[in-house]
Amino acid sequence: MCAIISFLIIYDSLWDVSITIFIFNFNLKLDYMTMILKLLVLIFLLNYIYLIFKFFDFEKIYIKEYIMIIWIAIIAVFFIMMSNEFFILYLALELQNLILYMLASLRRARSTAIEAGMKYYIMGSFSSGLLLYGIVMLYSLVGTMDFIEISYLLKDMRFINFELGYMLYFLMFILVGLLFKLGVAPFHWWIPEIYEGASVVVTLFFSIIPKLSLVAVLFKLYIYIFIYLNFIFSYIFLFVSIASLVIGFIFSLYQKKIIKFLAYSSIFNSGFFMACFANGTHLSLISLLYFFLPYIFVLLGIFFIIVSYRKVNNERIVLLWDLSLLGNSNVILGFVLSFFFFSLAGVPPLSGFFGKLFILLSLILNEYFILFFIVMTFNVLASFYYFRVVRFIFFSNLLEYTFLKTYLNTTLLSIYFFITIFFFLFYDFFFLYFFNIYSFFIFI
Repeated sequence: MCAIISFLIIYDSLWDVSITIFIFNFNLKLDYMTMILKLLVLIFLLNYIYLIFKFFDFEKIYIKEYIMIIWIAIIAVFFIMMSNEFFILYLALELQNLILYMLASLRRARSTAIEAGMKYYIMGSFSSGLLLYGIVMLYSLVGTMDFIEISYLLKDMRFINFELGYMLYFLMFILVGLLFKLGVAPFHWWIPEIYEGASVVVTLFFSIIPKLSLVAVLFKLYIYIFIYLNFIFSYIFLFVSIASLVIGFIFSLYQKKIIKFLAYSSIFNSGFFMACFANGTHLSLISLLYFFLPYIFVLLGIFFIIVSYRKVNNERIVLLWDLSLLGNSNVILGFVLSFFFFSLAGVPPLSGFFGKLFILLSLILNEYFILFFIVMTFNVLASFYYFRVVRFIFFSNLLEYTFLKTYLNTTLLSIYFFITIFFFLFYDFFFLYFFNIYSFFIFI
C-alpha cells in the first residue's frame, strides 16, 4: 500500500496530473493530492481500529461510542483536507477539535484525563479565537474567503503597501492559530501534559491525525497564499523550525516517562517539516509528504508495543526504563522496536533516514546552508536519546516483563510494520531520490 501511495505522489509531482472536482458551490475541492492524503488516513484508521480493540481487551474497557467518535473525527479531517475557503476550514477544524476534547477526557474516572481535556479545551479555544479573528478581519479587507480568489489578488498585486501591511497582520493571526493547533514550539504549551494525561490510544490519535490534517492545510495555504508573501513568512517558519528543534531536543533529554518522551520527540520532528515550509520549493514540499509516510507507521508500531506489554505485576509501561529486558522476553519485538527508534533517529538505511535526507537535500539545493547546519546538528545530537531507549531494551537488567496477551498477533503485526518500512525504503530511494531531484533541476 505504501508503494502505491509513493508511486501516486511521484506520478503527481512529475507529470502534474490534474484531477480537480469542485463541490458545494466551489467550497470543497477534491484533487489528486487530497485523494492520496485520504487514502493515507484510511490506511492509518484500519490499523488504528485493530489497535484500539486490543487495547480495550487489555484494559477491560468497553466504550461502544468510541468508534463512532473516531469516525466523526475522520469526517472532519476529510472536510479540512477538501476545504477551499476559510469558512468551511474553520467549521471543520472546530468539529475536529470538539472530538479531540472528548477523546482527551474519555477516561472520566482518571483525574489526569479530565485535566488533559480541560487543558486541550483552553488551548484549542485560544487558538480558535486567533484563527477566527484573522479570518474575519481578512474577509473585511479582501471581501472573499476563497483561497483561489485571494491567490489571484496576491498574484496580480492588487494591494497597495498600506493594504498589504494589513493583510500580513491578519494572515499572521491565521498562521499562529494553526501553529497552536499543530503543537509546534514555541506554541506547544500543554501538549506534553495532554499527551500524558489522555489514554495511550488517544495519544496515538493526537500524534498523527490532527498533525496530518493541519499540515495539509498549511500545504494548501502556502501554495495559494503564503508563497506570494514568502519574504515575511519564510522567516516565521524558519523561527518555528529552529525553536521546535531546540525545545524538542532539550526537553527530550530529561524525560523519564515514555509518553512525554514521544511528545517532545514529536515536537522535535515538527522542526523538520517546518523547515520544508521555510524552504518552500517543489522538492521540499514533496519531501514533506515522504517524511510523514514512514513517521505514521513508526508511531503505530511503537504505540502497539507499548499497549501490548505489561510488567510482571500487570501494570502498564510508563517509564522509559520499563522497556528493560524487552529484548529478552521477545527478541523479535525488541529488534522491531529498536528499528522504530532508529528510524525516528534517521539512521540509514531505514525510511526515516530518507525522509530527513530529502528535506536536507532541498535545503542544500536552495542554499539554506545555515538552516541545513542547524537541522543536521540537532538531528545528530538527538540520536543520543533514541539510542538510550535501545540501551534500555537490550542492555539493562532492571526489571523483567512478560506479555499480557498471545505472542502471535503482536508479533505478526510488528513484522508487518517492519516489512512496510523496508518496502517503503526501496521506493523512497529509487523513485523519489532520482526522479524528484531530476524534476527539480528541470523546473529550475
